[in-house]
Amino acid sequence: IMPSLVGSEMCIRDRLEGFRALAQTELTILAASLVIFWALALTGRAVFGPAAPRPVLSLLGLTIIYGLFVVGSYLYPGLSVYAPLILMAVLACFGLWRSRHIFTQDSLYMAVALVLVSPLILLALVVNEPLWDDFTHWLVSAQYLIREGHLPTADSVVLNHAHPSYPYARALLHAWVDGVLGSFNITIQGVFNIFFASTLLLWMPRWLSVFLERRALFHESLIGMGCFSWLIILWAALLSNTLIVSSYADPIYVIVMVHLFFALGLDALQKGRFFHASVSLDPVLICLFVAPIILKQSGLYFSVMMLGLFWLYSVIEHIKEARSIRGGVLAQKTVIQVLYLLPMLCLHLIWASYVSTQNIKASFGVRAAEFWNFDVLHHILAGVGFQMAARPYAALGAIIIIVMLILWVIKGRSAQDRTFILLPLSLGFFLLTALFQILAYCVAFTEYEAMRAASFNRYIAPSGLIMWSALLLYFIRALTSKPLMRQQLVSAGLVLFFLIVVVSFADKIALARRLNPSLIETAEMMKSSYKKGEKLLILELLGNGIEATVIRFYLDSHMLASYVDNNRTREKITPAMLAKWAEGFDHVYVHSAPDYVLPMVGVPKEMVMLGRSLRERYPRGERLLLLDLIGSGNDGNVLSLMLKRHMNITLLTRSDLKSQMTEADIMGWLQGHQHLYIHTAPEQIKQVFEKNLTQVR
Repeated sequence: IMPSLVGSEMCIRDRLEGFRALAQTELTILAASLVIFWALALTGRAVFGPAAPRPVLSLLGLTIIYGLFVVGSYLYPGLSVYAPLILMAVLACFGLWRSRHIFTQDSLYMAVALVLVSPLILLALVVNEPLWDDFTHWLVSAQYLIREGHLPTADSVVLNHAHPSYPYARALLHAWVDGVLGSFNITIQGVFNIFFASTLLLWMPRWLSVFLERRALFHESLIGMGCFSWLIILWAALLSNTLIVSSYADPIYVIVMVHLFFALGLDALQKGRFFHASVSLDPVLICLFVAPIILKQSGLYFSVMMLGLFWLYSVIEHIKEARSIRGGVLAQKTVIQVLYLLPMLCLHLIWASYVSTQNIKASFGVRAAEFWNFDVLHHILAGVGFQMAARPYAALGAIIIIVMLILWVIKGRSAQDRTFILLPLSLGFFLLTALFQILAYCVAFTEYEAMRAASFNRYIAPSGLIMWSALLLYFIRALTSKPLMRQQLVSAGLVLFFLIVVVSFADKIALARRLNPSLIETAEMMKSSYKKGEKLLILELLGNGIEATVIRFYLDSHMLASYVDNNRTREKITPAMLAKWAEGFDHVYVHSAPDYVLPMVGVPKEMVMLGRSLRERYPRGERLLLLDLIGSGNDGNVLSLMLKRHMNITLLTRSDLKSQMTEADIMGWLQGHQHLYIHTAPEQIKQVFEKNLTQVR
């Protein structure tokens, strides 16, 4: 019994690791992020007034502030990131005055939403394991803003950034919080992800007012928010546990698309200004159409698809009511509704012009026709099927809706409540986004990425969450007809289940650190060894490139770095290949390589043979102290290179020797190590080990 109990205790301890007491830095991040998030909401109130929907206030504020920052940077390149912060502070003060009569209510609902997601906030604060794309562009954008203090310009190039033309809205929030901290921290954008996720719960008072046909009471809203909290679990499932607390744009981007869908859905159900194509446009909807493009470039297409979907619905309803097709009326309606996209298109063109004039490297675009992938479309579809089978949550939502629609038709299309229309609309958006992504694989991706349907589930996650949000609303609509006690029990049960799921998967959200901290030391070594501004090639020929990517990230602005990983070629590496790869680079750093490649880069054959013998001598996974205390340390570097994938290596070179070292200092090197190998060392140090150890290996 005892071993199983010990195992259970260790499992629970691992899962609860993220729920520890927060350090001072983490508390500062939480406080600064919360102040900025609330200031964004007040900015939304300042611009759009007390009638603006509470769930989208912070999003509206961010869109306005970032949009003005882009325009200001276009007019005055190099505009400080603190200019929009000052503007936000001024607007927040005005928003506080403008919302003075509903400030308490706003605060209460936002506090409830944040309390419901508080376990995820705690996990986001302690995450210390960035993902691949964090290191290639999302964190790089924030790193640049913090270092340079403005958007990229022609005079200040972004180094080691995969997509420097991606939007910088979230990086701007990151820079502001880091400005308070006085240092760079990787967890900030993950905290904002959870803050924005909490705003989904704030839709419930509005939807309940539609369901009940009266203003929802506070306790009724709490019941609905409790039930709707399960949408956060679905949000995590669609994106993956780790992604929701990462610096990727996708977590907030998915939430933004749900906000846009809900706003348009309510407008359609309540026959609002967009649905009737009123000449007086709805400014909130205009801003919500802009919001996706401040997060991802694909937001342009997703906004267009969303507008087209609801335009089609409004046209169908108009034809049904008028019982005829009036071309002039439909044309007028279409023109007015398309005007909602005009500010989005303007901001998109301004940013595109800024990217062009400042010589910023462009990201994805349509490839030349000869590189299109229509000839491997069957492989793309197979890849899509494989991806959806591996993470079937979006497909499952689509299947449920399709079954409900089929049953509705079979039953003779009996009258449904008004919210039923959200189901086919959400399904339509899913189909549009899936087709759009397949087309993107054909015309914008490399053949290798397209055939794998790379990140397909992440790209369709917005439509997946929209479908599940519609299904949850339909469930809550049915629940409102039940007795109050049953509603309370269901809501409490769902909240409890939500908390249990978060705790159960805590270790899969706040991952333990896996990347070797020595990669940061390697980057620092390169900064001291290579001149600023030179070009570096990193060879990671035994890995997939993630370690080289981490090194490149921590090089920051010191030098331009690229890498070659084991996917570059399936052929045996030759000196000619190495020479070709190294063309145009000032330095080549070998991070990992097969033994036969090492002599090609100048490693003596006797050192290669020695490294092989040491691999055979020492058990895999144990810790070895390697001493190369005389000379340049090159031999020690080679041995460390050959052994580091076999066991944990600590290399000490001449730079680690201090004057007046005591015997205790020297023996202290061995702490935590199971083996010692002395390659070179002064005689007095060898004598210390011979005196204190029965066997020196």
